[in-house]
Amino acid sequence: MFYVDKLYKIKRTRKWPYDEVCHLVTDGTVLELIEFGEKIGLNRAWLQTKNVPHFDLNSCMRHIALITGKVQENQAAIGYCADIWRKKKREMGEIPALSIKQPWAWLIPNSHKNVENRTWYTDYRGELLIHASRSFDMDGYKWVQQVFPQIKMPLPEGFQKGGIIGKAYLGDCVSEKNYSRNQDLWFFGPYGFLLSNKDPLPFIPFAGKLGFFPVPRALYEGILLLEAA
Repeated sequence: MFYVDKLYKIKRTRKWPYDEVCHLVTDGTVLELIEFGEKIGLNRAWLQTKNVPHFDLNSCMRHIALITGKVQENQAAIGYCADIWRKKKREMGEIPALSIKQPWAWLIPNSHKNVENRTWYTDYRGELLIHASRSFDMDGYKWVQQVFPQIKMPLPEGFQKGGIIGKAYLGDCVSEKNYSRNQDLWFFGPYGFLLSNKDPLPFIPFAGKLGFFPVPRALYEGILLLEAA
């Protein structure tokens, strides 16, 4: 089931040019929420993942949601759905993610780049989500164009930013002492995370952090379902 709470007044911003807002949530899966949102004209990139997955709605969007007959107005349901989400997080655990600037983030799940350069070592080995930060490395973009002209990258404005875009397996962490650019042109050091089993995923907005940061596995499973849909 889907739920909305009451509209409440807020101050308009550049990102939200309306003076009212409410929230669309579900007691089902993230996939169900995204699919329903798209049916009523919401872009999946607008999904909010902090605390409980939801879409922000203005009064017009709220009306459209309610007339579908699939949405209930229930103020208490927001807390109810948040409790369900917290329970899922506890039961399913979390998966680490790493935030990377574009275009470097795009190059990994699209099977061009096998190593992620870092200034620090890690003992972690295992599955990893690739998060595209909101930053863009224009110098890096030009370097890739010059060194790997065969790679057809999107235009700079076409890269997705601020969310999960792919997955990989972190198999090893090498350093300048045991690895060199003669082995891999993508390696700059001082440390490199060697990545395999790389695949793109449907974009899901998510706030990144420095270093490894946790993503609820319940959200990750929702992304996989979205990929298969």
